[in-house]
Amino acid sequence: GLVRAIWAAVVACAFAAAATALPVLATVALVRRPTGVHIVAAALAWAATLALLGVHIGIARRFRFPVACAFLFPIGYVLGAALVLTSVFRHLRGAVSWKGRTYDPSLDFHSAHGIARIQLLHRRS
Repeated sequence: GLVRAIWAAVVACAFAAAATALPVLATVALVRRPTGVHIVAAALAWAATLALLGVHIGIARRFRFPVACAFLFPIGYVLGAALVLTSVFRHLRGAVSWKGRTYDPSLDFHSAHGIARIQLLHRRS
């Protein structure tokens, strides 16, 4: 539903921001005030980000993408979230356009009745 889509988009943006910002912020805090807490925070933040990067490098290698693409994962999360939010806002606006056609978002695309109505609307346009 719409709430789940919005929630997923927000989490994706937060995930991308955390993966890039937390290690940097923890390192800056460590440089300014080198305490045990700051050392642990920086180490954990970098470990988590490097683990996530390792996952993305593995995925890139598995699908034969350039490994450099793995470094773009935060941008991919934000762009994916933007696509979801755009879809939600268009749905809430009351019309969804695709390939020059406008669809009523209240139509049920999964039932035979909904498919028949879509086909009928398409023939009329």
